[in-house]
Amino acid sequence: MRILWMKDGFCSYCGERFVDQQWPRRCGNCDNLTFRNPIPVVVVLLPAFSGLVVVRRGVMPHAGKLALPGGY
Repeated sequence: MRILWMKDGFCSYCGERFVDQQWPRRCGNCDNLTFRNPIPVVVVLLPAFSGLVVVRRGVMPHAGKLALPGGY
């Protein structure tokens, strides 16, 4: 038996249940904005010497933090 009310009913960032059922959904706990448009992406694990190549994010969320190179 499939329970439809649970599908996409929780924040993928913190796990809090969504109160507002309209899209896009904003989490009342962590303020994360969730859209209902799955988009395929590519992430690259590029070895360099004894580590991996990383980039510093220039946009929100998490601007200034390290991330793996990737894109649409």
